[in-house]
Amino acid sequence: MMENVIIKRAKLDDLYEIQSLNNELFNIELKNYDNSLKENWPISIDGEDYFRGKILNDIVLMACLKDEPIGYLAGTLKTQYSYNKTIQAEIDNMCLKEEYRHLGIGKKLVKAFMDICIDSGINEIKVVASFGNKSAVHFYKELGFEESEITLKQKI
Repeated sequence: MMENVIIKRAKLDDLYEIQSLNNELFNIELKNYDNSLKENWPISIDGEDYFRGKILNDIVLMACLKDEPIGYLAGTLKTQYSYNKTIQAEIDNMCLKEEYRHLGIGKKLVKAFMDICIDSGINEIKVVASFGNKSAVHFYKELGFEESEITLKQKI
């Protein structure tokens, strides 16, 4: 099946599908890992504006099977910060429809993003995963990502 999956750059026509997929991700994160997220934010006006901007100004890749969108990856190509010697990109968010997870399609999306980064002169990619989302952490570690930072927070 994975060989039939095509990775392409998202267009504005894909906006609703990306919002729906991200809402699926938000629901998982909200329920299991991060109760500070705003429910249904991805399908709100703010979410629509965010993803429209990502499609127009950054990198959004779609995974499609027989022209049906089944997942996406949204990323940002960043410039070099004056305090850092690396040029860095970031995977901002990614989601596959539940029935297409664990089939290698997510890896295909990340590798396509990596290729764009390499072509753009980027030499480091960052991704943030919820601390409790062991599945996501394992996924990225399998792709060669290493732990580099820890974020701590406290409710006051």
